[in-house]
Amino acid sequence: MAWLTGGSVASVCRAIRVGTLPVVWRRDRVWIPADAVVHLADSPMGGVRR
Repeated sequence: MAWLTGGSVASVCRAIRVGTLPVVWRRDRVWIPADAVVHLADSPMGGVRR
C-alpha cells in the first residue's frame, strides 16, 4: 500500500493507528478498502509526510 501512495510503510501504519486510514479485519488479515486508498493517495500530501 505504501508504494501506491508514494509514502513509507511507517506512514501507512501511522494512518491506520490514528484512524486516518480505515481498515477491516477479516480473520487474521487487515484489509484496506479501495476507496480509502484513493482518498489517501488524493490527499494534499499524497500520503507522503514532508
